[in-house]
Amino acid sequence: MAKKKNVFLNFINSGKQYLLDVRSELKKVMWPTKQQVIISTQIVLIFTFFFSMYVGLWDGGLAFLLSRIYAGIAR
Repeated sequence: MAKKKNVFLNFINSGKQYLLDVRSELKKVMWPTKQQVIISTQIVLIFTFFFSMYVGLWDGGLAFLLSRIYAGIAR
């Protein structure tokens, strides 16, 4: 029974040590400023918009082209 209790305490202590280490490492992180986050978000949204337009135009164009080809074959 003592061995089971010892295993449980080791588990608790190792978990506690892990959380302390995580907290210590997070204090070392250089977090971005609010302005940096806003600018990065805007860049990602603009890029996503233009990329989706590019893919959408290609998809629509190819779908139109294939429908014309299939319509010609079906005659």
